[in-house]
Amino acid sequence: MNIVLNQPAIHTKGQNFVVQIDPAEIAEVYSGWHPTLMKIIQALPKENVLEWKLCDLESLDSWVFPGGKIALLGDACHAMLPSAAQGAGMGIEDGVCVAELLARLTDSSQIPVALKAYQSLRLPRCSLVVDSGRQNAKKWHEKDNVKGGTVTDDIWDYDIKGESRKYPLEAH
Repeated sequence: MNIVLNQPAIHTKGQNFVVQIDPAEIAEVYSGWHPTLMKIIQALPKENVLEWKLCDLESLDSWVFPGGKIALLGDACHAMLPSAAQGAGMGIEDGVCVAELLARLTDSSQIPVALKAYQSLRLPRCSLVVDSGRQNAKKWHEKDNVKGGTVTDDIWDYDIKGESRKYPLEAH
């Protein structure tokens, strides 16, 4: 059985990303919740109950490797919390962006220019989405929050293919 409960970390501080915990601690955190959830929590085994630390990533200084012909995409350069609800989507957008920029090249010597353009175009958007995940996580953990997190139109209403096609291919 796999149960995912989301709350601020209790034991996974510092470099401990996964630790075994006592299910009684989980029951304490969720006391007062729906009786069905409490029955499930109380039925958890005493062993192999883990707390996993969720992590995002500050933007790297460069997504493009020295030499300019290799670049990071997706979580490798902009890992985000699940509360952003966009991790896979941002990776797909990265791939579309790179494909559209590379399709405009006339010579392989232009690859470094295309990859720099990819980073310049994607970095602001990915930073916005990473931050939205952080803000949602904070909201979700507020004791009296009844609205949940928010997703703005500038996250959902975005045309990466169109943006990539019109983005200038010049040194950035």
